[in-house]
Amino acid sequence: MTGDETIRAFVAVWPSPEIASLVGSAVLEFRKGLPGYRWVEPRNLHITIEFLGNVRRTGVAPIAGVLDEIASKVVPFELALGRPGTFGPREKAKVLWVDVSDPERNLSHLARNIVEGLKPLGFFPDKDFVAHLTLARKKTGVGGFVSSAGWQNLWDEKLKDLVGLAAWAGKTGEGATWIVSSLTLVKSILTPAGSQYEIIHESGFAPVVR
Repeated sequence: MTGDETIRAFVAVWPSPEIASLVGSAVLEFRKGLPGYRWVEPRNLHITIEFLGNVRRTGVAPIAGVLDEIASKVVPFELALGRPGTFGPREKAKVLWVDVSDPERNLSHLARNIVEGLKPLGFFPDKDFVAHLTLARKKTGVGGFVSSAGWQNLWDEKLKDLVGLAAWAGKTGEGATWIVSSLTLVKSILTPAGSQYEIIHESGFAPVVR
């Protein structure tokens, strides 16, 4: 790849493998009932902080430098799975997702710092940050929309509540939680089967001082 070539990239944090597997197992319960959607594989579940679009190869290192600087000032923090939601008209949901509980607003603060840090490099977000894990996207040209309310009812019916979800994960407490300890720069490759992701840089958070 030459310096003039570009990649499609975004900044993200990832759930733990255990949480990703848990969510993947949970949605299997109703994937067959929603054939009009393309479901995200558990290994690809992530929280997008900022979509960068096409990035020149020569621009990767400066972005990574900004992310490293930001990450060095952040200590690992906890997130938990939240409530179901949709993007698109209420009765014709184009995207099915689950939000993320962030009571201390650590993820929100991180997202704000990333947005501000990348502005000098010419990156400006086209939408406000909404912390969520995308679970499924509507297939192009396929019928069978699910309503926003219908998706929420399905999620509630199968998962009941976060206490049950946590029990499935073998955890204790009131929610299925995980610790975020790094942020990543990700290359997105579009294929007929859906997007494939490759982490091209990872910025670890500051060590916890005990």
